[in-house]
Amino acid sequence: MANAGETSFLRYNIYTNASYSWGYVWTDNPVDVKTVGHVTGSGISQDLTVYGEVHKNQTNASAGSYTDTINVTLRF
Repeated sequence: MANAGETSFLRYNIYTNASYSWGYVWTDNPVDVKTVGHVTGSGISQDLTVYGEVHKNQTNASAGSYTDTINVTLRF
């Protein structure tokens, strides 16, 4: 994730469980991708809650607001 000027970045992970277990971490590596959620189609929209955790001790990051965009691919 980056600050507004994209001059400073923070590393983070996204998980599908509130305990931040590694068995449920999202990854962009196709070899490591696991099924991260199960949703049965019903014809109405459904939510899938995910949790983010920013790595601590990122001493090179500047203070301020950071944002990122997450892209999700659904296969059915």
